[in-house]
This record gives sequence, structure tokens and C-alpha cells, in this order.
Amino acid sequence: MPSDLEITADLEALLDAYAAILDKGGLAAPGDTLPTAEAAPRIWFWSPGEGAAHWNELYERGLMAVGWDALGDLRQYATPTAMLEALAEAYPRDGQPSNDARACYDFAHAIRPGDIVFAKRGRGTIVGHGEVVGDYAYDPSRAALQNVRAVR
Repeated sequence: MPSDLEITADLEALLDAYAAILDKGGLAAPGDTLPTAEAAPRIWFWSPGEGAAHWNELYERGLMAVGWDALGDLRQYATPTAMLEALAEAYPRDGQPSNDARACYDFAHAIRPGDIVFAKRGRGTIVGHGEVVGDYAYDPSRAALQNVRAVR
């Protein structure tokens, strides 16, 4: 497991890169070659369960995972709206689960190998980070958190 010092160094490097972009006005200079949006890795924040309860198991297995297991294979929902409707039906509660639906949709359809993921506990603690190295998979053999991706 990465130490707090390693994670802090990675976050500082990320913030330094962001500051450099802002210093340049956020725009490319003439002649600059920039990666396309398709090629550029994206950064995601993810919670390995309530209070990061599943962090140790997922870290040891080289996985990131989300629950919402009653939805089955998340790839079957082709749009965020379809995901929202399925989530609201499977997990009834007051209000629309818009953020949860977007997280499920992005986990299956938007995250891709090469993206960077930071695992968090609550809103203020980073417990680890890694690079996504696998496509989305639905693993019904798992007792919980059946929606997975390989990370290193």
C-alpha cells in the first residue's frame, strides 16, 4: 500500500501540473502538440465502500469495484438516464439518485485503461491511487461489489 508521503507527493505533482496549465492561461501556445481528449488520461475519485471498508481486499486483488449489485451488469444501461431509472427502481429512496447513477454509468462506460484513480475515504482522505489497466467487468461470483476493473 502506498504511504501517505507517496500519495501526498503524487497529489502535489498533480496540482503542480494543473497550476502550470493555469499559468499558461489554460490554452495551448501556437505549435504546441497536445494529446487528444480521447488519448489523455482522466482522473477519477472513487470510494471503495462506505468508509473505504473494502480498500484492503480490493488493493490486494488489484481491483477497483462498485456495488449496486442488484443492477447486474452495468453495460446493459446504454445511457445515464437508463442507469438512473434502473437504480431508482432497484434502490427506492426519497429523491433521485442522480450522482450514484452517474458514478455507475461512468464506471462501466467512461473510465478506461490509462486513467488515474484515487481511492478515498469520505470526502477528505485519500487512501490510495493507481492506474486503470482493465476494462469493465461484471463478476457475479463475487459476494459483493460485483462491478470491477483491474488497477495497479
